[in-house]
Amino acid sequence: MHMFSSISWREFLTVVVIILFLYYFLVIVLYYRKDLSQLAKDGFHKKQIQVSPVAKIESTSVPDSNTILFSTVHELMEELKGLFTTASKNDYPKEELLTALKMKLRDYSQLKGTAFQAAVNNHISKESKDQCQTDLADIDLQQIW
Repeated sequence: MHMFSSISWREFLTVVVIILFLYYFLVIVLYYRKDLSQLAKDGFHKKQIQVSPVAKIESTSVPDSNTILFSTVHELMEELKGLFTTASKNDYPKEELLTALKMKLRDYSQLKGTAFQAAVNNHISKESKDQCQTDLADIDLQQIW
């Protein structure tokens, strides 16, 4: 008991904070080492998925490739939100909206032919109708990919 009375609260809390820091540092390094190495290699650029998506999907397991595609879809949805806001403010005609969508989807060609394409098409169809008062036919949605 005498040993514990010689340690101050400040020293105790300092040691606890250092131990917690080391613990979480090790957890991050062990569980996210691939992400950290990718971040170190690419830097802090917004576009991180530029590596051949087909090769990446074939070399990883199905849950990993779906996770990558899901994050890609999330990024696309955020970008489409801005596109539809701009299109509705500027009253884009249908042809101009289709051109803008085609240019945006060009960066997301890894989604073409996946189950996520149908979800993206539904979102585009709904948002173009709600925000731009433009009905897009199925043929329009096929052409923008």
